[in-house]
Amino acid sequence: MEDQTEGVLKLQFKTARKALKTAKIEIEDELAEDELENEIEEDINEEIEEEVEEASKSAKRLEHAIDVLTKLASEAAQKQKARREEALRHAIEVKNEALKKQEEKLFEQEMKKQKKLLEAHKKAVEEAREAIEKSQEAADRFKKAKNEVENIKKQSAEEVSQNQEDEDEDEDEDEDNSEKSESSGARGDNIGE
Repeated sequence: MEDQTEGVLKLQFKTARKALKTAKIEIEDELAEDELENEIEEDINEEIEEEVEEASKSAKRLEHAIDVLTKLASEAAQKQKARREEALRHAIEVKNEALKKQEEKLFEQEMKKQKKLLEAHKKAVEEAREAIEKSQEAADRFKKAKNEVENIKKQSAEEVSQNQEDEDEDEDEDEDNSEKSESSGARGDNIGE
């Protein structure tokens, strides 16, 4: 919902979220150490995910803006080219040699300028797209690493659970063996009497 808001309402959402975080920190101070550690880890992961999501959204907005600017620059270049061509045709029609040369020179200069601008623009667009791709790749690597951490935690918890079950079984066997020994000892005492 916050992502869809703008201006004052967005600021109110951020303020409310900050107040909730402050309250959560005060509550977390009362938690046991292992629970506090889990809460801190979750908070860090949430903040990272929010930052990655915001960077991804910014990259998408930037890419859209680049596309719009590319289109506008292309349209402007076409209009300028058409005006220069028209001026050149007019000069040819009037057969004013000096005006014709001047318009040809201006046309060539304009074409060179437009070519340089388009090359610079293409380079900027390509660099922006590369930055966006790197941002997306970083977000994907983060998600993959987070999943690996979760899998390791899950495996560790399963191993601890299995070790506890094994220890419980060993204790049960020790108790059974102890009871058998006591029974055998008691029978031996009865036999000797």
